[in-house]
Amino acid sequence: MGGSCPGDDRTVVLFSEMAKCVISLTMLARMLVRGEGKAVGELNLKTALLFSIPGLLYFVNNNIPFYCLMYLEPPSYQVRSHSPHKRTLSSTLAYD
Repeated sequence: MGGSCPGDDRTVVLFSEMAKCVISLTMLARMLVRGEGKAVGELNLKTALLFSIPGLLYFVNNNIPFYCLMYLEPPSYQVRSHSPHKRTLSSTLAYD
């Protein structure tokens, strides 16, 4: 295909995240039907929203390379993405 992906890369990430959500909800429903999800039934909206934050961060993090590659050539992206400063900055933001 000339080195290109036939579809939109962001769509692939979106569908993979949606598939994970459907699988998780299916497993949760099975647990609740079997009566194994006592603690799950006690969750409130605030707790559920707190658990959704990491998922949102992963979604954003998974899409960043595709936006970067729209403006950079792949070798330039590889050099910049493997710098130790990127890891330090993201760790600082995540744990502060």
